[in-house]
Amino acid sequence: MALRIIVNGKECTSPIVKFGLAVAVLIGAIAISALIVFVLLPIIGVSIAATLGLVIVIAVGIFAAAVALTLGSAILSVLIVFVDYLADKFSRRR
Repeated sequence: MALRIIVNGKECTSPIVKFGLAVAVLIGAIAISALIVFVLLPIIGVSIAATLGLVIVIAVGIFAAAVALTLGSAILSVLIVFVDYLADKFSRRR
């Protein structure tokens, strides 16, 4: 495979320039790959983990709220019936 480098309409024939440009392109490709692997993918992973954690916390909160509302309404209804019974038993109106 021949490397053709054309600058301002003229082909560069110097092997040193071709080698230098090939090394520069290779370093650039490695740098971009390293940026993606070591910076972007961990950031994406952290955001996915944070989102999953938030979903779990919200689901547990909804479950706890449902349990609290159910038990709270049951306890409140028992208290209301008990207070009504006491009011009927000790009221002065008959």
